[in-house]
Amino acid sequence: GGGGAAARGGAAGKAMDGFLAGFQDEVLRGVERAFSADLASLVRAGAKKCTVDVRTDRMAARISISGKRSSCRVSPLRELGVTLNPDQSARIEYEADGRRAAINLPRLDDGLSQLVIPELMRLNLQPGRAFYLPAARAGVLQGHRAISAGVIRQAPRAGSGRGGAPSLSGAVSDLMADIAGMPPGRGPFYDAASDMEEAVLDGRIEAERRGDPASGIRYVHDRREIPAHLAPSAASGMAPLILYLKHAVSEESTLIIEEPEAHLHPRQQLVLATHLARLVRMGLRIVLVTHSALMLDRVSNLVQAGGAAEDRRARAGGAVGGGQPEHDAAEALLAELGLETDECLYADEVAVYAFEPARAGYEVRRTPVEKHGGIPAGELAGAGEALYRESVAIRDLMKG
Repeated sequence: GGGGAAARGGAAGKAMDGFLAGFQDEVLRGVERAFSADLASLVRAGAKKCTVDVRTDRMAARISISGKRSSCRVSPLRELGVTLNPDQSARIEYEADGRRAAINLPRLDDGLSQLVIPELMRLNLQPGRAFYLPAARAGVLQGHRAISAGVIRQAPRAGSGRGGAPSLSGAVSDLMADIAGMPPGRGPFYDAASDMEEAVLDGRIEAERRGDPASGIRYVHDRREIPAHLAPSAASGMAPLILYLKHAVSEESTLIIEEPEAHLHPRQQLVLATHLARLVRMGLRIVLVTHSALMLDRVSNLVQAGGAAEDRRARAGGAVGGGQPEHDAAEALLAELGLETDECLYADEVAVYAFEPARAGYEVRRTPVEKHGGIPAGELAGAGEALYRESVAIRDLMKG
């Protein structure tokens, strides 16, 4: 009874097909929820339809949206292995790791297929949760209690025709729900988040676990506790990021931060960029949406520092007699720059996309990231250059 066979067709095949159909509908509903709008309204003005192609290491998806019909087609890129071990004398046992499953039983019946296959498919297609921090997070946190009270007041009227619950975008409602239900345990990035809050905010973000969690979020500075809705905007804007990193984000997560520079002093922006690089070194996937030339320049410098450290290691490794060890050589270079190894980035792990105004909306262009050149100065640097030229022109006129 040790033989195995991959389950294809029959009950397993029907369960997979049914799951894919439901999953595709779920993706479309998720798009509507994220934008808090019906699908047809997402088509750019003047266009008839829009198509979005998504490809990960686990699946490929094409989302097509038009005024008349919307669809989503998902194709798994990994074969889901369900191995049946036919052994009449064995107990029914089930073991899975998200990619493969082993089932000890004489046959895979319809009932078990409907339970097991969809869950395995979901694990196979959805590797980890994405946490999205919208630009409005400071205002959401400051107004959390008022918004929550409004929803509660509307709850008894649901279905009565006398008004419904307030409508929020998916990103804002997820943020509010996560804040209210933040798990109490320490996540793998707890210590990194603690270092970040001390360096950027010169204080701590803490959450009360009793009563209303949102009302218990506070900024602690010099032993003084300030409620989040009364704290400086820099602290209330950073609070969701800190709480996510301390309690919710895992190594399988993706962290999406819109305008991380919001409400931060320029010096704080540079420190934050360095700590985000540390998180990348720890294995966390991070997506930044920024209008800050300072943030972009800091990331560029960290990429160039990583390239310079690599070069120094290579030269030390090839030295003949008396040469420094590779590690010491790189550490010495980074010490001169005031950096540590875990603060460096590398060109092949950083992708930069510029959104440039075009005749019809925006053109998305990938910007090359080079080992020695970092990220080329683009549109974000233009405003600073224009101000500098203006300043020079004013001084020249004053001299005249």
